[in-house]
Amino acid sequence: MNAHKGKERFLFITPYLTEVQRIIDECPDKIFCQPKTGKAKLRSLKILLESRRNIATTHALFHYFDQETIDLIKNNNYILVMDEVVDVVLPYEKRTSDERVEGITRSDLNCILKNFAHLDSDSHLVVWDDDTYYGGLSKYRRMCELGCLAVYGAGQMPLWLFPVDVFTAFSDVYVMTYMFEAQIQKYYYDMKNIEYEYLYVDMDANGDYFITKNKPDIKLKDYRSLIKICEKEKLNRIGDKQHDLSKAWYVRNQDNCLMGQLKNNVGNFFKNICVAKSERCLWTTFKSYKSKIRGKGYTKGFIPCNLRATNEFRDRDCFAYLMNKYLNPFVKNFFAQNGVSIDEDKHSLSELLQCLWRTCIRDDKPIHVFIAPSRMRKLLKQWIEENSPK
Repeated sequence: MNAHKGKERFLFITPYLTEVQRIIDECPDKIFCQPKTGKAKLRSLKILLESRRNIATTHALFHYFDQETIDLIKNNNYILVMDEVVDVVLPYEKRTSDERVEGITRSDLNCILKNFAHLDSDSHLVVWDDDTYYGGLSKYRRMCELGCLAVYGAGQMPLWLFPVDVFTAFSDVYVMTYMFEAQIQKYYYDMKNIEYEYLYVDMDANGDYFITKNKPDIKLKDYRSLIKICEKEKLNRIGDKQHDLSKAWYVRNQDNCLMGQLKNNVGNFFKNICVAKSERCLWTTFKSYKSKIRGKGYTKGFIPCNLRATNEFRDRDCFAYLMNKYLNPFVKNFFAQNGVSIDEDKHSLSELLQCLWRTCIRDDKPIHVFIAPSRMRKLLKQWIEENSPK
C-alpha cells in the first residue's frame, strides 16, 4: 500500500483493532483513518468514503455494509485489502437457546414469503416483491434487496449471505490468507461466479517485498520435529471415533463423565507431559463448552477456535485442540444445492492450522500439541508429511 502510486484509495479490514492501529502507524503517507466507535460507526465510515480517505477498520463493521456504502465505494474508486477471510454464509434462524442475537424467526420468514416476497427456485434467495411496504419487516426487505437472505431445504432454514455487490464494488480485492482453496469465501466466489487468481509475496535482492503470480521457491521446514504431537493412548482414546468431539458429541455428552475425563486429559497434558505453567498454555474448543473443560493452570489460555491474524500468543509452546470441526450441515448442503462441492476435510484442516499458527510455531519454534479428535490429528499428520522435507 505504501508503494502504490495510483489514484485508488484503500479500505483495509482486519479482525482486530490493534491491526487497524498498526496500519495507521506504518502507512503515514497514506493517512489512514478509522471510523468512530459506537452506534454511529457505519455513518462515520460513509463520511470517510465521501471524503475519499484511506480507511482501516474491522471485519465486524464490514458485515453491516448497505447499498449506500456500496455506492460510495464503487463511485470513489477503492481497493479492498482483507486481512483474512470473513464469514460469508451463516445460519440466520433466531433462537433463544444459544448466543446468536441476529436472526429471523420462522413466523416472520413465513409471513414474508406469504405476503411480501417469493423464493427464487434457482438461487434460493428471498426476493422482495412489495415495493410499497415500509413496516416492521423493512430490515428484511433491505436484506432481500441486497441478496442477503436465502432459504435452504424443505425445512426452510434461513441463511444470511454476504452481499456479493460489496466485493464487485471495488476496483480490486486482495485477500491475505492461507489455504484460500479451503475457505468458505472461495466457495462463495465460485457459487457467485466471481473470478479470482492466486498471488504470492516474494522478496527481491534488495530485501523489498513484491507481489507475483509465481509461487516462490520456499525451503520446507521440518515440521516433523517442530510439531510434537501427543501420542498417549490413554489421552487420545476419548476422541477415537470419526465424529468424536464434534459439536453433536458435546451436546450429547455435556452432562456425563466423558466431559470430566476430557478435562482431566487436558490437565494431564499441560501439567505432566508439557510440565508447563499457565503462561505457556493455549487451548480451544466450542465456546459454549469452555466452562466444562477449563481447569486449574490453563483456564486463561483459552482462545476462540476461529482466532486469526494475531501475534499475541506467539510465545505459547503448549497447545490443546479439543474439537472435531465440521461445517454446519445446512451451509454445506446449501452450497451443494447451488452446484458447489466443499472439501470438508481440507476446510477443517485449514481451521486447525490457523489456530495452531497463533503459537510459537509461527517463529519456527517447537511446540507440544494435544489434538484430541483422531480425525483432526490424522489431518494434521498428513499435512506435516506433505509440507516437510522428503
